[in-house]
Formats: sequence, C-alpha cells, structure tokens
Amino acid sequence: MKPPQQTTMSGPVHLSIPALEPVPVQGCKICAALGRQRADARRAGNPSKVTDINVEIRRHHAEEVS
Repeated sequence: MKPPQQTTMSGPVHLSIPALEPVPVQGCKICAALGRQRADARRAGNPSKVTDINVEIRRHHAEEVS
C-alpha cells in the first residue's frame, strides 16, 4: 500500500524587497563600461541582461575591496 499523498500546501514563501541597483564607481573604466551596457540592455527591453550586469558590477566592487 502506498503512503498517503500530502494534500496541503507547503508554507508561504517570504520574499525580500529587491536590492537597489549597484552604482558604478566614478572614474572606473570597468564600471563605466558596465553602466553603458546596462543602459543599452534596459533600452533594448532586456531585464535579464540588466540583472546579469548588476551582478557583474557587484562582483567588480567586491574584487576592488578585496
């Protein structure tokens, strides 16, 4: 005999407020290039690419601090 299937939903998913977009550091050529790419992706209507570039900017900032 099979065990009974679960018939109730699992608990709620708790989402946080989305983080603000990272700000490119003034005077940094890499940040400037990523900022331009992000603006181009936004104009092209590509939110996935915008998010990918935000991750790149955050990682670049983390590398600069390390």
